[in-house]
Amino acid sequence: DYNPVTLNFQTPGTTQEVIVSAKATEPTVGRAGNPENALDLVYTIKPVGTDPNDALNATFATGTAVGTTGTAKRNIAAKWENDAWKDYRNGKSGANDAIINDYSIANSTALAGDWAVFSISQEYDNTDAANTAVDAAISTAAKNVVITNISPNPVQLNRPFTVTVQLQDQFGQPITTETPVNVELTKKLGATTTITDEPVKGVITAGSSFTTLTATASTAAGANIQLQADDDAANVYTPTVSKAFNVVADAPATQATIVTITPANTTADIAWTTSAATALIVLKAGEPLTKAEYPVNGTTYTADALYGAGSQIGDAVVVAKGATAAATVRSLSPNTTYYAYAFAFAGSNGTESYKLSAASGNPQAFTTSGSNDDDVAFGENNTRETSRTIGTNTPVKGTIKDATDEDWFNFSVSSANPNVRAQLSNLPAGYNVEIYNTEGKRIRRGIRLGQGSEGPVINGLAAGTYTLKIYSSDGSSSAEPYTLKVGTKSSEIFSVTP
Repeated sequence: DYNPVTLNFQTPGTTQEVIVSAKATEPTVGRAGNPENALDLVYTIKPVGTDPNDALNATFATGTAVGTTGTAKRNIAAKWENDAWKDYRNGKSGANDAIINDYSIANSTALAGDWAVFSISQEYDNTDAANTAVDAAISTAAKNVVITNISPNPVQLNRPFTVTVQLQDQFGQPITTETPVNVELTKKLGATTTITDEPVKGVITAGSSFTTLTATASTAAGANIQLQADDDAANVYTPTVSKAFNVVADAPATQATIVTITPANTTADIAWTTSAATALIVLKAGEPLTKAEYPVNGTTYTADALYGAGSQIGDAVVVAKGATAAATVRSLSPNTTYYAYAFAFAGSNGTESYKLSAASGNPQAFTTSGSNDDDVAFGENNTRETSRTIGTNTPVKGTIKDATDEDWFNFSVSSANPNVRAQLSNLPAGYNVEIYNTEGKRIRRGIRLGQGSEGPVINGLAAGTYTLKIYSSDGSSSAEPYTLKVGTKSSEIFSVTP
């Protein structure tokens, strides 16, 4: 359950839409501040539209008091700006809220960003002692105990994992200690998982800056676990918190089996069985999966029977998921070989553990039927209105029969994979490609002449259905097919060469 944020403009009648989201995480990770003074919650505020340039008050209703003593008297709101927390220490606390008053937030631009709430165990009265307490809560200390590595990651339930703890200064440089430093690990976040024999203790020996501790996660798998490193109550070094990691259970003992695949022109019916509760079905066009394209433990994938619309793992695509033992995959390319894999798995929501070994009938190759002539394979598609749906990240073949022939296709772009590259290759004549947005406006076209391959790129597209046109740029044509591959990726595509 996340706590509300209340905003008030200074000028009556001023309005603006604001999106507020909250994530249960330790706000000091990768930033600054003492985790013992921080509420384990980050508020992200995103104003929408034009800034009305009006000052604001804000109330962060935390519902709890945090702090090193457990008797905090002042909660302070702070916004992360580049490399430091900008705090509003002159605000006030009420019922454990962090209140920014006197319209101290200059405008919506100053409001936008990540916010956190810190506590000090005294009233704020602008004295040196109070200011020192605030600075200690939000600043990067000169001496810190830092978790630099957790291995393996994700962690396997009921199996040992290692945690490297290092002494660092405020710039992240290692500190070599002249005397032994006792350190300990405790769980900071993660309700379902237990760290056995917590706190886990160790020693950084004299002449060293780090040590490696061995811990075991037990009770249950869990996502977004965070550990805290401390100097065993000596209070010479400031504690810090690890990045979030997941704990996964063992993979199923038996791999799933693909029972049948019945391919057609642009579809394939796939049936599988598994002794586990769930399985992940992954397809790849043209060649088998590489090891880098196998699913990763602790990763949640989205399935979609429209080829290319589900999660991508390299050039492979997730097309089905769950206990359902059959699916019809759509928008496959005619006359194309695909490789199908079924991975049994246990867990969900970041705690997945995948069985990666092969099994009888798994993997399995199949080839769709159909012609290289797109009018035969897909049906007539000479206008945008009659464009035919194709999957992404799979090759499609077509022909330009004469100078007036045009081939129109449509494809889906998701918010997870908004970056697009349209590769047009193996050209038998001088063809070009154009891409149109959801409103039918041309937004990109190829620039090469003759039979040179094309590869126009568009990054950051909004989710929706887009169309593209392939046509003769010089009046030439051929009965031989071209190859089109529309690729979508989550990361920005920089190369514009085919």
